[in-house]
Amino acid sequence: MFSWMTNCQRITEIVSEAMDNPPPIHRRVWIWMHLVMCGHCSNFRRQLDLLRAAGCWENGNPDGIDTDGLSDEVRQRIKDAIRSGCR
Repeated sequence: MFSWMTNCQRITEIVSEAMDNPPPIHRRVWIWMHLVMCGHCSNFRRQLDLLRAAGCWENGNPDGIDTDGLSDEVRQRIKDAIRSGCR
């Protein structure tokens, strides 16, 4: 069983693993509770989500977004925005 006071290094490992292999519900709740309390780990999770979205865009059309009506320039601007963190 997990300790409530697990360090952030362990949480980041678990969150990273969870991107590919969803953990059981009790572990997801435990991760969520840590993310609510820890801004650093929460930011790490958001950064992983952003990297996954950027990877999806580079490797094809993410989430089936309709890009047929977009010019090459607009597509490139979207890719650049994703890469820069949508500032």
